[in-house]
Amino acid sequence: GRSHDLVVEAGPQLHSFAAELVPPFKKALDTREPCVVAVAAELMKLCLTLDPKVGEIWIHHLWQFAQVFNLFLSRSYSVNMGYVAYRQVCALSSTINEVCTLMEEHGGPDATALVRRYLRKDPAVTTASVERRMKQAREKGGYKPWKPYTLI
Repeated sequence: GRSHDLVVEAGPQLHSFAAELVPPFKKALDTREPCVVAVAAELMKLCLTLDPKVGEIWIHHLWQFAQVFNLFLSRSYSVNMGYVAYRQVCALSSTINEVCTLMEEHGGPDATALVRRYLRKDPAVTTASVERRMKQAREKGGYKPWKPYTLI
């Protein structure tokens, strides 16, 4: 659709007006209509993919998206995304999970704490979160790096 084309055209300049995109996305998410939420989540994912700096801005607005994100993360909806040629059926919870993971990856040093605070999901173990933990381990004596967990 037209929204998709506008986001693609803006490309790497999205971060310069990312804060102005929060109210329209919030309004779309607040409808709680699965089709509308799916389109908004896909567009948010596209914004975060095209310009990772958007995550640094949106992570501080996560509280505005959190209520609807939590609602759809806890339910399984499949939405027919007929207007997007490459994805006919969209699993809404996985799309929202991808948006949250991208926000956490690119959201800066406060991202993991904000995800833990606002969302009912475990924070993703991303390269950035492991690097932050390793930095804490080097700077402070009480921290230890994460060890891989195995059942054996």
